[in-house]
Amino acid sequence: MPKRLDAAWGSVRQGSSSRSKGPDGITLGEFSRNWHLHRDAIRNQLRGNCYIFGGYLGHAIAKAGPRDPPSLKSFRPISVANIRDRVVQRAILEAIWPDIRDRVVTKSSFGGVRRYAQSSRNVQPDDNDRRCIKRAANKIFSLRQSGFCWIFETDIVDFFSSIDKVSLLESLAGALRDQSLVKVISDSLSTEVTNAGQLGFRAGLWNSLWGVPQGGVLSPALANFYLFALDKAMEREGFKVIRYVDDLIILARDEPEATAAHDLCLETLSELRLKIHPLGENSKTRIIAPNKPFRFLGLEFSARSIRPTLEKFAKLTDSIDSITDPRRRNQLTGVIQELNWLVLGFMSAYDFCNLTQNELAIFDSRIGFRVRQWMCRRGIIRNVRHVTSDAFAYLGIKRFSDRLLNPIVDRARPGELVKSESHATNAM
Repeated sequence: MPKRLDAAWGSVRQGSSSRSKGPDGITLGEFSRNWHLHRDAIRNQLRGNCYIFGGYLGHAIAKAGPRDPPSLKSFRPISVANIRDRVVQRAILEAIWPDIRDRVVTKSSFGGVRRYAQSSRNVQPDDNDRRCIKRAANKIFSLRQSGFCWIFETDIVDFFSSIDKVSLLESLAGALRDQSLVKVISDSLSTEVTNAGQLGFRAGLWNSLWGVPQGGVLSPALANFYLFALDKAMEREGFKVIRYVDDLIILARDEPEATAAHDLCLETLSELRLKIHPLGENSKTRIIAPNKPFRFLGLEFSARSIRPTLEKFAKLTDSIDSITDPRRRNQLTGVIQELNWLVLGFMSAYDFCNLTQNELAIFDSRIGFRVRQWMCRRGIIRNVRHVTSDAFAYLGIKRFSDRLLNPIVDRARPGELVKSESHATNAM
């Protein structure tokens, strides 16, 4: 037990912000200083079957797009647990993973379980890349090269809030060898929020009897576990599914096949008491013809390229401006460190995309200007023109344009993807 809790604590500490806290107000840093005391208390309570979860701190995150007047549909409910509860949930996940992994990681599932993917027999060796979005993009490109150029796309309406908790726990009971864990999991899935009074009408986003908490440690794995029936139903019929938790596309050879995929998806999800948006050209559920670009997982796919969406570029610019805001930090070293993390993180996430050196240089210039502006306002330099590009290299500021790219589409023979899509179009 102590070793498992230590491992769980290591995972939580690595994956959480130092300022992160739940309803009890204890931050990660405060919890860390007293870890051994917390571990002993948690171990004793679990052994005595008297561990009590502390609920969640609810955050109603506004969804993109104008909503006037605001309604519950304008927000996404995110639940943040106490640090100690996250440790327990992580330990539970480690314990149950051998029993559930083959129902969580399927050939169709690409999101929510990347750390555990290589443990599953359902995943091929080349699918063990930790960057799940890159794996999904690779798969999409490969299928389109093979002639699967019609796209059926959809997402599940209010997925985490709509999961049938009773049905989920019954399925878990059938899969777990240690039945005592079912009760602990059930307790951990309580979606009650402790700050309902502060949330006002937005507290209606949480239902204590239904759904699993979005943001919970166990939730991504259990969400994929719940959708195992969907994956298997689609795979049995030979459909090419790319699912990232509740977002999915199905690639087909022609329009009738894409329509059949929609019908089976709708039927299977209905059995799980889940819904998708109505099929329509301007809906989140639609069928896309060959040669038409489409968006999935923050990427825009076309016949000749895979690129981050414009929203991703806008978010990158906002992050650069936020990091270099003179009001945020007192030390230049801290600004440089954050900028370097941003550059490395973005390029690691999107090195498979078709990014040009010219557009990457634009973001380098943005960083250069903002850092010079920051230094000028702090009195380090007198004019924003007083620092050369060589000086930035001396300071250790990394550049987007210096990173190596390995775009997926460029790996194809010239015109190969375009040719396959032309055949699909001619067959319409």
